[in-house]
Amino acid sequence: MNSHLEADTIVALASPPGRGHRAIVRLSGPEAVSIAAAFFHAPQNLEEAPGFSVLDGAVEVDAVSVPARAYVMRAPAAYTREDVVEFHLPASNPLLQHVIRAMMGAGARHAEPGEFTERAFLNGRIDLAQAEAVLRAVHAVHLTELRNAVAQLRGFAYREIDSLRGRIVELMSLLELNIDFSDQDIVLVDAQEVRSRINLIQEDIGGILRRASRLVPAEGIPVVLYGPANAGKSTLFNALVGEEQAIVSHLPGTTRDYLQAGLEIDGVLLRLVDTAGIRETEDLVEQVAQARSHEQAAVASLLVCVLDVRGASSAAPCPGREPDIVVLNKADLAGPAVPLPVGKWPCRAIAVSALRGDGLGELKRALVQAVELQVSGSHAFVPNLRQTVCMEEARGALDAALSAPGEELTAYELRRAARVLGEVIGEVPTDELLDRIFSRFCIGK
Repeated sequence: MNSHLEADTIVALASPPGRGHRAIVRLSGPEAVSIAAAFFHAPQNLEEAPGFSVLDGAVEVDAVSVPARAYVMRAPAAYTREDVVEFHLPASNPLLQHVIRAMMGAGARHAEPGEFTERAFLNGRIDLAQAEAVLRAVHAVHLTELRNAVAQLRGFAYREIDSLRGRIVELMSLLELNIDFSDQDIVLVDAQEVRSRINLIQEDIGGILRRASRLVPAEGIPVVLYGPANAGKSTLFNALVGEEQAIVSHLPGTTRDYLQAGLEIDGVLLRLVDTAGIRETEDLVEQVAQARSHEQAAVASLLVCVLDVRGASSAAPCPGREPDIVVLNKADLAGPAVPLPVGKWPCRAIAVSALRGDGLGELKRALVQAVELQVSGSHAFVPNLRQTVCMEEARGALDAALSAPGEELTAYELRRAARVLGEVIGEVPTDELLDRIFSRFCIGK
């Protein structure tokens, strides 16, 4: 991986390998336009094309000529802030490799993994958090994860981390001025204000770290169906999944262990978990199943309490936490004489008939809305693992600053906190850090 900007031109396949209608060969660097022009024939001269031009013509390599479209992007407005040319060609792997080898023979070098995005970072087009957001977007497995990546690409991480870092640097500067003017009895910031400022910064860092728990697992967001026995959880599970996976019976205690299945709604991937119903029982196996139900409810990202609408008013609450959604099932059996206690809980309550399908559309929309609120919330920046480690190190440095015996050591710890926060957005990147991040990219990214 490059640790500094290279003066050469790179080329690579920028679309996924395999069969398809079109593929993209991308060049970037000082000779990108001239190398591309040597193989492209069109009514308009590619070398004279201005930025953001689209040219229709043909790529000719040896005796092979194929129709192609060329996209020309001029520095510094291109993604890498270098001249960039993309050829959109038929997605024939032998053809693509033939074209790439020909361009390498004309002076281009094959790009390393992530090198296009690395150049965008090193040239100041994006910050390091945005570069990692590109990787997050490439590997996103569902829409919610993609939305988080897009939010980070918009620079929310930089603005938030840079603001925190600026507050630390300001406080550190005041402390160092205190030290410089200590012989003149000039105090620009006293110990109480230093402690107060650090505590406020700590609170903000803690808030960002709590968002790390919103990272969506690849297998989907855990949504647990929990509630009393015979409330129709398994019927609801089957109705949502769209097939008979859970055993359904009118007898209570049928579900003896939790069952899970993937469910995608509007691009949001959920991991739906059906649990054993809760009731008083002497059956040891059923007691074990209910203990597992409690465990699943405790770790659920979304807890859906499923109640029989006919007894919902007297139903016991979920243990240890409030549900995110209450489902009043068997609404088809309620009748006009049974009022729906939709205002009893602080969360949303939805009447459904899992057997007939009534209300399932509203329930699915409510699940997606609950996920969006939980994952995105009012904040856009959700740190990844590397960023989380940096944030935790910064918090540790601030803890050390609070307990430091003297302004010199306090300022030292503040400087350490500012440095590791800078690593989140790439203000002080190291070669090893860049290698670790960009080596995880695809070749053409």
